[in-house]
Amino acid sequence: MTELDEGAQLAFPATAVRNRGLLSEHFLMDRLPLWPEFQSADVAGLHQRLEALWSAEQATLDGRNEAQTEDRFIQPVLQALGFSYTVQADLKFATGRRQPDYALFASDEHRETADHLEGEARYEHAVAVADAKRWDRPLDDRSPGSSGTADPVAQIINYLLITEREWGGLTNGRLWRLYAARGRLTEGACLEIDLIQLLESGDPADLRWFMAFFGAEALTPGHDGTALVGRALDESRANAVQVGDALERQVFNAVPLIAEGLLGEESRTDEALAAAFDHALVLLYRLLFCLYAEARGLLPLGNTHYRGYSLHHQKTELAKDVERERVFSARSEDLYNDLRGLFRIVDKGDDGLGVTEYNGGLFSAGKHPYFTGRGVPDRLLAPALDLLYRVDGDFVDYQDLSVRHLGTIYERLLDFHLAE
Repeated sequence: MTELDEGAQLAFPATAVRNRGLLSEHFLMDRLPLWPEFQSADVAGLHQRLEALWSAEQATLDGRNEAQTEDRFIQPVLQALGFSYTVQADLKFATGRRQPDYALFASDEHRETADHLEGEARYEHAVAVADAKRWDRPLDDRSPGSSGTADPVAQIINYLLITEREWGGLTNGRLWRLYAARGRLTEGACLEIDLIQLLESGDPADLRWFMAFFGAEALTPGHDGTALVGRALDESRANAVQVGDALERQVFNAVPLIAEGLLGEESRTDEALAAAFDHALVLLYRLLFCLYAEARGLLPLGNTHYRGYSLHHQKTELAKDVERERVFSARSEDLYNDLRGLFRIVDKGDDGLGVTEYNGGLFSAGKHPYFTGRGVPDRLLAPALDLLYRVDGDFVDYQDLSVRHLGTIYERLLDFHLAE
């Protein structure tokens, strides 16, 4: 059995395991590796079988069609993961639609029971449904000239809904995706693992990530009726709620700091306080928009040229400064100027950075003349930003927070006002 040393934690293979909105990043990277089931998982046999399979088939898979990919690679992987399966089990009420490629069962007994049933009843004994594509086919793209039914993501989501299964798998042999009926299906939320990258990493223990989400045992309900992946989803969501509640408290503490900076030397009249509060909220919502957009891929963090201007870059550098107890100037507005530059990029767009113009008015200087000639000194803005960026020393994953949650925070702030 492969084991971790006491107190050690398996390094997260960030390029091979990609969370696409299904789980909390904090849970996936920091909590799951500490679970006893994860640490004690015996992946030696799985690694041996999959490594031998990849060694035998890698030279022949390029150019293989869907059926050949399934026969030569995908089905042997499913068997190694412990599944019994039925291929394209008929669904009479889905007339005119191709059936799911696989109904996945925890055992041969469950499969044999299901094979005596018809229609949707056949799937009641399955722990998941799965769909397979030809080797390396892009999973997010439709084939040129094809109909919507050839969209791989739309297909697996449809199969999840019509079979009423909790879990759905989608693979092109290399990439394996797990979808959850309780996940954000309209957004295509899933966990994606590059199996080949894990196999070629040189560390057999990396396959724990694959077994934890795609193994038959991980998808099979235990004595409490919940599968391992179900528990992972539950804890991940609980963590996101806790982070969201903590973030709300911190946002309330950040707004007065921003407003104080915007006021500068201006007299604290009721009118001035109200205007500063209103525009602190505008600045706050600009920040929340960018944080959410970067987390969801709506702003191109993958573009190295944009990344240098991003909030992701700023929060990383700011955290380092805060941790080393840097003293921030009451005269400098470097942080604010960085934000002002980013907001102009978002407002007008920048082809060189891969940013399209946002025409909603939120970032428009013309629609918010109050900000002209004003700024927030680093001494006030640094702690305010850190309150938005981190909770208990961990970066907030804005991908895990819904638009509704962020909207609720903003709406609750509207019930308050500044007082001298």
